[in-house]
Amino acid sequence: AGIVVKDAGSDRNRLSRNSVTENAGSGIKIDGGANGGIQPPVIEDILADGIARGTAAPNATVEIYTDPGSEGETLLGVVATNDSGEWSFQLPPNQDPKRVTALVIAANGNTSAFSGASGSSVGLFTTVSTDEQGQALINLNGPGAFATLADIQSLLGSANAGLLQNQGNGVWQLNASIKLEREVTLNLSPDTGVTELKLRSNAGTIPNAVDFNSFVYIRTHNGIININGVKIYGWDEAANTFDTNIADGRAFIIAKYGAELNIRNAEISYLGTSDSSESGGVTWRDDTAISAAGTMRTQVTGVVENSLFHHNFNGVQVIQAGDMTFTGNEFHDNNNYGFYARDNSRDIVLENNLVYNNASHGIHLARGCTNFTLRSNKAYNNGGGGFAHGILISQGSAPTAPSVENLLEGNEAYGNGGYGINIEGSNNNTVRNNNLHDNQVGVTIEDGSRANQILNNNTANNTNHGIQTRQGSNANTIMGNTAARNSANGIYIRSSNNRVEDNSATENLEVGIAVRPESGAALESNQLISNSVTSNAGSGVDIRSATGTTVDHNYI
Repeated sequence: AGIVVKDAGSDRNRLSRNSVTENAGSGIKIDGGANGGIQPPVIEDILADGIARGTAAPNATVEIYTDPGSEGETLLGVVATNDSGEWSFQLPPNQDPKRVTALVIAANGNTSAFSGASGSSVGLFTTVSTDEQGQALINLNGPGAFATLADIQSLLGSANAGLLQNQGNGVWQLNASIKLEREVTLNLSPDTGVTELKLRSNAGTIPNAVDFNSFVYIRTHNGIININGVKIYGWDEAANTFDTNIADGRAFIIAKYGAELNIRNAEISYLGTSDSSESGGVTWRDDTAISAAGTMRTQVTGVVENSLFHHNFNGVQVIQAGDMTFTGNEFHDNNNYGFYARDNSRDIVLENNLVYNNASHGIHLARGCTNFTLRSNKAYNNGGGGFAHGILISQGSAPTAPSVENLLEGNEAYGNGGYGINIEGSNNNTVRNNNLHDNQVGVTIEDGSRANQILNNNTANNTNHGIQTRQGSNANTIMGNTAARNSANGIYIRSSNNRVEDNSATENLEVGIAVRPESGAALESNQLISNSVTSNAGSGVDIRSATGTTVDHNYI
């Protein structure tokens, strides 16, 4: 130690204004009952405006220091405690709030040890800075710390009071962005005094461009956000209504790297823009390659249950995320996709969700999505009158990667502007026991998709075909399906080496099962086995420009 005071007989020893630092032990060590057994002060919190607050012996003197460790290298100032032992001190500008220590001196001169660094005694640090766009940013630090909006407001200090407003009756408005650092948890729920959270999302002032100063965001890097029972929405203060203009930018929420974002019983709306992959509305995103299956992964994750996502750019989007569940939610009336996953996201379950009235595809898995389970979801009326699918499994835009080994079962897709289910450039996916009706096509396999299993689906009353494979999408299995009352062909094979077995194709307005190339070389080695093909307006089976086709044990 730098200074040691021993023995109960040691009393009224005043230790003041020393520079004590870089000692092997504690800076000041008070043994046993020495100096009257006086206890070090406690630094309880440090506000965003630099006011340190704490407690110590009543009517005593507190010396405030800064130190690279937990001692007292540099004296910052002196303050007196009140009758209750409370004290506060204005730290100098740019002082690191985690590097503050203190000691207390009683009226008789007895002096305590140092308090230890504020970084260990203060749970949550709130500072205010500016982000890369120059807008106000509330930073939350303190590994293992828990925060509520009330906590943040109390720590902002009077100089920053306008950044977060409690408007009463559980309604809050955020006027500056929030960033959670590693292992900080933000809880938003009625139990923490929040029922609605308005995210400032005003009209921009830059013509035809995103104005980053007009909206705020909530961001966590390696922290945790829990949202339960709260409405969150982008709010245009001047218009006194929701922000519906995506062109100039809107507020958003993002969890990144090893973060966790959990949303339950919530309603999140009017967020996001097309400007970047981070600002799409509600986003889970990692930036690193995902480890091979069976190894520990730390990518972003979360649980989403019984919540509504509407009028966002994308309802939600997950990018390189994993080990997530989305259950019992509604994704509707979003400006682009209802649910969007891409870039090697994996091990995600979507179950019992409603996905409807979105401007583009209802559910879109793209660029290497693997081991998703889509079960018992309904995707309907997506596309806004344009060409969009209920569920799309794709290789995505460049750089493309097939989405593989995904399971789609027990879903219903209807009323979509494109296909009920579309598989583009993706392999080894299983589509089974789905009800795909009143779309343009029930199921389409295209863009070189291979080895997909289309099993026991109902495809009926579609305005074009029931099931189709397109050029280059070879070696798929189509088994046990019903294709009925479709306005064109029941099953339309336009690729090679497919197995079409034990299906029912009936009452379609053109051919029951057609085998015809789209263009170019003849099709090869398709197998039509044990199908029931009846009551179609055209031929039962129509084969053209094909070689090596097997037609065996069918009822026609």
